[in-house]
Amino acid sequence: MVLDNEGRLDVVFGHLHEGVLVEDETRHVKFANKAFTDIFIPGLDPALLVGGDCDATAVDTAPMFKDGQKWLDATRAVVASKRPMSNDVWETVDGRWLQRDYRPRVNDDVVFEHIWLYRDVTLEHASRTVAGLDASNGERTGFRNWSDAIERLGKRAKSIGALEKGAMACVKVRQLDVLNAEFGYEVSDSILIALLEELRGEFGQVNVERLKGTVFGVLTTDANAHELMSRIHQLLDPTRAIGDQFVYLNTVIGVATTENIQDFTDGQEMFECARQAVREAGHRHADVVLEAGMRIQSRLQNELLTRLDEVLGAGEFQLYYQPIVRLVDGEVLGHEALLRWHHPERGLLTAGDFIIAAEEVGVISRIDRWVIHEACREVSQVLQDRDCFVAINLSPMSSDGGDELLEVLRNSMAAFNVGPTQISIEITETAIARDQLEFVRLITQIRAMGVNVSIDDFGVGASTLATLKDIPFDRLKLDRSFTAAIDEPRVQEIIRVAQVIGEILGGQVIAEGVETQAQSDLLQECGVHIGQGWHLGMPAPL
Repeated sequence: MVLDNEGRLDVVFGHLHEGVLVEDETRHVKFANKAFTDIFIPGLDPALLVGGDCDATAVDTAPMFKDGQKWLDATRAVVASKRPMSNDVWETVDGRWLQRDYRPRVNDDVVFEHIWLYRDVTLEHASRTVAGLDASNGERTGFRNWSDAIERLGKRAKSIGALEKGAMACVKVRQLDVLNAEFGYEVSDSILIALLEELRGEFGQVNVERLKGTVFGVLTTDANAHELMSRIHQLLDPTRAIGDQFVYLNTVIGVATTENIQDFTDGQEMFECARQAVREAGHRHADVVLEAGMRIQSRLQNELLTRLDEVLGAGEFQLYYQPIVRLVDGEVLGHEALLRWHHPERGLLTAGDFIIAAEEVGVISRIDRWVIHEACREVSQVLQDRDCFVAINLSPMSSDGGDELLEVLRNSMAAFNVGPTQISIEITETAIARDQLEFVRLITQIRAMGVNVSIDDFGVGASTLATLKDIPFDRLKLDRSFTAAIDEPRVQEIIRVAQVIGEILGGQVIAEGVETQAQSDLLQECGVHIGQGWHLGMPAPL
């Protein structure tokens, strides 16, 4: 099936994770995707919205927002302004937080298409609310510094012999931001204090600490994880009275126990394992007992935190390089630098094995700086006379220290006499969505140095056509999941559209995960002529 341009855009929009509403010049619905109806009218076929009067629908929709009239007035005002709008956040009456962007398409001062992008940011808003609660209300609620609380629990674990038989539970209260918005911080604080007192009454004053945000740590000599979780749930009545109203508290529990694991080294490690478990519990919406994979991540976190200097100094980190090639003749155009860790006990680890752990404990910026420096050093020694580039990946946390990272890049290139065309920076679209304004600033400054920028893993994150046009880039790297499914006609259409988007916005498109000649042939039929993958070259040291 071959689609026209409008049909191709429908395919792209239909696969986005954000809610998309496209209006024509008269503000009637031209297109909506399933993510949009899932936000506003779950279960409705998006095609049923086509042709509807958007202003009239907005009037009907306004009551779903806590300040519906204000939302409606703001909607009409931004349309009248004919100017783009980003990150406009509104609270709904059911406790959700929705963020929207507006992108008008204008010709001769006439808007011929209105594009609205909606996303549910309830979890992100909850994180910010909790962070604010920590910073401003800690003294008032009597909660102490969380790192001190962890240290106290760790010492207590040793003193009562819990490392021989015991458990650490992390109890997380969810959706407290809804209570904050509905009843105010005073009420939320009183609930947290009550929970702390109830837990301490059951498990002992010195065995319970409020750790961070809405997470409590509980230490016990009871090593049966499921009995411990049941005991905590029975203790904490989820129904709480607030005046003449009742609210329901949703709690999840993560437990690390010595029942099946006999080699905990200290209380800090036990806490890290419990924290891994409660984080997974939050994702699953169910209680979680420590699993082997979580334990490994916790060990790696602790190791990166305590011996990163040793890891870097001993040469345990090494860069492997995977070729990026022209599909028609196999000519190598560049290489992607991939981080490997020669772990003294676990063998060769790929970046996917430990990067999340590095981000969790806050050392990822140091690793990013090492990778930039090492890549420039090796380029100067091995690739200086070759007409190709080396692509360096930046983590999603890079925007937090963007100025420092730019300085490291600038200094490393100067120290090793590496030209800007020899280096390329890769940033995932998911990372950009995390902090688009800051990443756009960072990308703009990198490109001002003459260094190319690639958007990595395109197609599986939060990019939209409207946001993509605001992000300056030189290469678009199509996620490997599309290459893996390229035998499907619909996927081929999406790849063709991605190629067109890349060309329109001035960038090359590179396919990741090319593992067979058949995939290479189909990619070329779809208009993609550059690829990377095991079929084209395995990662290896220079």
